[in-house]
Amino acid sequence: MKKIYTVLFLCLSIFTSYAQNDELYDQIIDMVEKGSINEAIKQTLPIAKSGDRAFQNLLGYIYEEKGEFITAVEWYKKSAAQKKAGAQFNIGRLYDKRYGKHSGITANDDTAKKWYWQAVNNTDDAKANGRKYALFNLFLILREEGKIEEGKKLLHRAVDEEIDLEKSPCALAEYYDHKDIMAFRLYRISAENGYARAQFALAEYFEEGLFVDKDLKEATKWYQRAADQGNWSAQDRLGECYERLYRKTLDERDLKNALKYYYKAQHDRHIIHLTNIKNDENGNLMSAEEDNYAERFYKEGVLNAKIYKNASEWEDNVIAKLALDSDVDVDIPQGERNTRKSTYVLVVANEDYEYEEYVPYASNDGSVFSQYCKMALGIPEDNVHLIKNAGLNKMKWELEWLKQNIDSKNAKEIIFYYSGHGMPSEDLQTTYLLPTDGFAKNANSGLNLKDIYSTLSANNIESYVILDACFSGTKKKEICWFHQGVLP
Repeated sequence: MKKIYTVLFLCLSIFTSYAQNDELYDQIIDMVEKGSINEAIKQTLPIAKSGDRAFQNLLGYIYEEKGEFITAVEWYKKSAAQKKAGAQFNIGRLYDKRYGKHSGITANDDTAKKWYWQAVNNTDDAKANGRKYALFNLFLILREEGKIEEGKKLLHRAVDEEIDLEKSPCALAEYYDHKDIMAFRLYRISAENGYARAQFALAEYFEEGLFVDKDLKEATKWYQRAADQGNWSAQDRLGECYERLYRKTLDERDLKNALKYYYKAQHDRHIIHLTNIKNDENGNLMSAEEDNYAERFYKEGVLNAKIYKNASEWEDNVIAKLALDSDVDVDIPQGERNTRKSTYVLVVANEDYEYEEYVPYASNDGSVFSQYCKMALGIPEDNVHLIKNAGLNKMKWELEWLKQNIDSKNAKEIIFYYSGHGMPSEDLQTTYLLPTDGFAKNANSGLNLKDIYSTLSANNIESYVILDACFSGTKKKEICWFHQGVLP
């Protein structure tokens, strides 16, 4: 059976890469990622037994990936006994109920906090990521327990001792009034250390001119940084800032950016831009109107708008092209057409879910990939099936189409592309692709990835699987605080 080549662009809540200088360490991490678990254990075990705390922690991570959580904890504890903060954090994480169930491990917040505290107080490993991840998880637990003051004290410690200058300053800032200079200072620390939520807040200060000179260009810089990390609301605010710059400068570059981000906010992020907003004396929304940005600019006749029949046509033909982020989407290379007649492609792009959060850009990504297959790879159009927002039966029907071509020996090569939600099984032993009518808490509403692999690997056909999905099992919500994953 030929190998199935799998390219994964994943959002896995159980794994975060942790770079090491040791070449062997990196090679072992690579083995695990490729599924060579037993070989990784064979390479790691002798060094871990010799007492190397980094490799003991690594071995714990490997056993965790294998699903042997009790053995994983045993090795984490050996590493933790040698004051490795990452191992202390990893033990706490396995007992933390927010990370789900782990076979043989009984989730217990008191046990989790015990190990988190060990990591936080581990000054022997002062600069380790394990300290800051443990500290923030402790804050989340304390907040859930209603121990707000104790949680704030912990956040102050994170900032004062520079344990965590990314999330903690932002979380602490949110306990202050927006017009308190302490909030501004804390947001700035967090933003400069790369946290998107704080970057959005800092942009607001520059847009308002609060504690700093009013500077729309500086505001767009910080909104852009937040947007680049997936902060959805930043897209709309970028549109507003660039429009204000355009009204001031009449620079066409600002106009194009304004249109680009208004489009992305409304079409890709489903964010409605409001105008004529009226608030009461307490700042509560009283009334607002939905802004039709395309209609406004169309009436002004900018960017040859008047050669199109209406604003909608102009938006589809002009603004939509501005909204494409990269030259890759616009300038698809042209290859010789219809040369790979024995290649069959199924592209599933699930963006709009009935019971889960929508997946931004999934539809566009699927369309672009299918165009690549036809235009650059030379695959005939009839051999490329693109389905968007597919329910369970539709996905099964299209997979049956692939299977028929495999069984009839028409296909010598198969490409399967999926963009949308995924979910892990409860025991974390397999993963599922989620149809638009499925929901993450019920594995039966999804398609088992192992079954798909089995179908594609039949009859010695070379198959390529490309997954652009989030398998964390959680909804993507910008307003949520997320726990840190495993530290190998």
